Amino acid sequence: MSRVLAVAAVFTTLVTAACGQNARAGDDASIDPKWTRMPEVTSVSEFPVDPTLTEALAQQKAVDLLSEALGASPHELSLVLGDQWNGDPLDPRLVGACIFGSDNPDDPQRLLIDYLVVGQTRPPTDYLVDFARGWSELGWEVRTNPANRAIIQAISPDHFMLTASVATNGDTAFTIASQCFPGTNRNGAPPLPETIPHP
Repeated sequence: MSRVLAVAAVFTTLVTAACGQNARAGDDASIDPKWTRMPEVTSVSEFPVDPTLTEALAQQKAVDLLSEALGASPHELSLVLGDQWNGDPLDPRLVGACIFGSDNPDDPQRLLIDYLVVGQTRPPTDYLVDFARGWSELGWEVRTNPANRAIIQAISPDHFMLTASVATNGDTAFTIASQCFPGTNRNGAPPLPETIPHP
């Protein structure tokens, strides 16, 4: 499902530099002094935990950012909650740990929300260029991967990560991941809007 792609993509972004440096250093970093052993990656986010963020605030901010991103996208598009993506079941809302392998609810958490993109009048992958241009104009940091042209990401100034991904069957999803917040700030949130229309 799209949130799996988002997590995998951000993990790749985080560890690529570290792996590239460590691969040549091996077990003995002194082999070549220009290769420095990097710390182990343990977090799904490259940004610090926001102690003021709660689950409810994260959801409201995520919905606002989705609307903002949609407004910078072609006018024919809108977002809807769905229960399938690429033929697989899709749970549109998930709160998960920010620490790899953690099942401790007191550890930092982040919220992930999936919406399906509807209204396309062109091949779905054609829109990725439009998303990248529009989100860049918002001042977001856009990231692409030449090895996978079916996904783009953007980081908002407040450290929320938006991923647009196109499945093999043409399904397109926006997945937004919040900045991490303290596990003690999980306080629930109201139901998500069923649709987010183009502003």
